[in-house]
Amino acid sequence: MCWARCVIIEKSLKKNKKFIDVITASSEFSIKDILKIAASLETNSEHPLAKAIVNKNDSEVYNVDFFKIFPGNGIEGVIDNKKYFLGNVKFIQEKKIDIDFIRDDIFRFQKKGLTTILLTDETRIIGLIAIGDKVKGDSKNAIELLKKENINIYLATGDNRNTAEQIANQVGVKNIYAEILPEDKVKILNEVKKTGLTAFVGDGINDSPAIANADIGFVMAAGSDISKEVGDVILMKNSLLDVYKTIEISKSTISKIKQNLFWAFFYNILGIPVAASGFLNPMIAGTAMAFSSVSVVISSLLMKK
Repeated sequence: MCWARCVIIEKSLKKNKKFIDVITASSEFSIKDILKIAASLETNSEHPLAKAIVNKNDSEVYNVDFFKIFPGNGIEGVIDNKKYFLGNVKFIQEKKIDIDFIRDDIFRFQKKGLTTILLTDETRIIGLIAIGDKVKGDSKNAIELLKKENINIYLATGDNRNTAEQIANQVGVKNIYAEILPEDKVKILNEVKKTGLTAFVGDGINDSPAIANADIGFVMAAGSDISKEVGDVILMKNSLLDVYKTIEISKSTISKIKQNLFWAFFYNILGIPVAASGFLNPMIAGTAMAFSSVSVVISSLLMKK
């Protein structure tokens, strides 16, 4: 396996979404109502944010009609003949819904590195949901080890710039692409490819095109089935540290292949002329050739150390 000069990470250095804060923007809706509506809309989504909201809700969800996903932006659906939108600030603004009165709360959460999601009907904001990330304990160590191998690290995420920078600063990533759409990941990958071999680490359906287009596609074991199908390597421990280990194993494998080829050719270059000249008993020559194969196998098994 070849090893990468550039690794692009999409959220894989984070733990599953954990912390949720909810603000109601209408006296008609309680925090519990907001979570129930949001969870109803997110039930059919595989996005990590969706799972966090669904897990936080403790009420039976509504039936949703005319459900539609806008990748990288949000979703819409109809509940009891009323249309709702759930998504990022850009998505809600495109629906011509005023967000000015809640903008201070949005900025306050974003400064803390939280991802903000707005729930609205067709005319007004109903509530704001802020979701925070915890960086995986071994992510910083993995980034440092990859850097020592002169591998450039990029973070590509649909999160807002403040959230992306908060996460990147914690693990030491300087190259950041924030607030990007799923299709932008492939464009970024193709641009980075100009500098050398690339690896893409992801887990979602939206990551699949980038994973497939990278020289090496790493997929978290907890990722979607589609991403696993197109990926080259599945990380069973869902850890970035295994990206480094995979690269080290591939380098050792290539080195061992070269070493075994050298000794095999060297052995035969010496042995064949001796056997051809009649100075070597055929039985001894056959035993020697068998030992040559055994030595290559033993040499390869030494990699387990």
